[in-house]
Amino acid sequence: MDVEILDRLQFAFTIFFHNIYPTLFFVICILLLSFYTLLYVPHLSGRIRQNAWMFAIPVLMVLSIANITRQIAKRSFRFTFFSSALTVSLLLIIIAIELYSNLLLSTTNPAHTLTVHNAASSSRSLQIQLLFVAVGVPLTALYTLFVFGHLKEK
Repeated sequence: MDVEILDRLQFAFTIFFHNIYPTLFFVICILLLSFYTLLYVPHLSGRIRQNAWMFAIPVLMVLSIANITRQIAKRSFRFTFFSSALTVSLLLIIIAIELYSNLLLSTTNPAHTLTVHNAASSSRSLQIQLLFVAVGVPLTALYTLFVFGHLKEK
């Protein structure tokens, strides 16, 4: 009887410190960083403050982080991967929303900020890039199929 109780305690301890504790630490860090950003870096939270519906994006991000631990405890690793991918995607969406049209903010002179418009390629360079992509992507796909076909036989 005592061995069974010890096994259950060890299992609970293992689940907490290997699955829940790191995720809890990560969620706390994300929340602290978010509060810091809201309070001390106002240009990174202006659009979300202006549009109330955009508050759903950070909330969904925190929920997807919490879902990672839940799915690990359920041993559902496919949904764990999807929650992790959703977390990264939502973080990138938040960055894109807040930084658009600026790509790189200048700290010395706002006139030197790199924007989407002044960093855009010329029409000629985009045509050359399209030519390389039109030739390179099919060759890469054929090579990948060739390699997988030969490795599958072995």
